[in-house]
Amino acid sequence: MSKTNVLLPLMYLSALLAWGQPTSPDILLQQGLQLGDLYNWADSYLYFADAEQLFRTKADPRNALYAKLGKLRATMEQQSLPTPFITAWELNRTAAPSSHR
Repeated sequence: MSKTNVLLPLMYLSALLAWGQPTSPDILLQQGLQLGDLYNWADSYLYFADAEQLFRTKADPRNALYAKLGKLRATMEQQSLPTPFITAWELNRTAAPSSHR
């Protein structure tokens, strides 16, 4: 029996068991953090976004902010840097003393 023949039914069974179970925002937040620990920030975005929405529904501003920060980190590579940061970096780079004087 091949691995595919064994794994496919197990994956289907686990999906059936998980389907319909309520997902708590704490679990979503932890899943997002676990993906972030693996440097898989792009995939963690949906977990953070869902967790933020559920925390806001539960009137939990602290954890909603925590999830929002995770969401911002998850999209950091897709956003452009703000101009003041780039300007400060350029100023620091050009202000460095030259070693060939």
